[in-house]
Amino acid sequence: MQAAAIGAFAFAIGLVALSAWHSFQPQDQQANDNTSAKEPAKEGGQSPPMVSPKEAGDEAIVRYNRWIMIFTGALALVAFIQIAFLIDANRVASEAAKAAQEAAEATTRSVVLAEKTAERQLRAYINVKGIEMKERPADGVWRAEVEFVNFGETPAYDVRAWIRWESTDDPNFNKFVDGPPDGIDVPTDMGPGVLMRLDAKPNRSFTADEIAGFDSGKYSIYVYGHILYWDTFRKEERKTRLKFSPPKWFVPTPEGNTSN
Repeated sequence: MQAAAIGAFAFAIGLVALSAWHSFQPQDQQANDNTSAKEPAKEGGQSPPMVSPKEAGDEAIVRYNRWIMIFTGALALVAFIQIAFLIDANRVASEAAKAAQEAAEATTRSVVLAEKTAERQLRAYINVKGIEMKERPADGVWRAEVEFVNFGETPAYDVRAWIRWESTDDPNFNKFVDGPPDGIDVPTDMGPGVLMRLDAKPNRSFTADEIAGFDSGKYSIYVYGHILYWDTFRKEERKTRLKFSPPKWFVPTPEGNTSN
């Protein structure tokens, strides 16, 4: 764009110079005519017709108007060049502004990504470590003892849990109950690496049919529920849902285990 503007400016200069050269040609021709007229007069010939003052004035006006046209055209061309430079400058400024905006958006995305990455690395994560069925020898009452740990790097706050166990002969047992968090009566906090034990309700004895069913594989025990807590960033309440069953040891079932 700049090269084109410079070329147009050079063309305007050349046009002015050419027009000026042409404007002086009639004066030179008139001077030659006057010289030629004097020579025949000396030899006794006829003199050429003289130019009247009115004709000379008209010619001066024509030259004046020609110069006005030349300078007007030159000014118009200069204005065009200036407009071209302004358009080019506006384009460059727009591109720079767009690049700056894209850079700012990229920086914002990087900051958000860094914040989310830091949260994922530093937040609390509570999950089940192990489950064990235990019997009280005195009365034969069984209970499911659940161990859960904060595996994160920062404390978990207001930890509450609701955990149950059931024995059933239904092979498609699909019970997901989000009941009240009454497993822990008083909300508590858990620091990083802290382990807590909770007895899943109910505490009861097995029937003879259930005991026989456990040996034959007819009955299975399921431990299920959820744990609620807040991490240190406190943007949303965290929830760990759990559903475990034997065969030999309690393991997570294919469904029912989620966390946010």
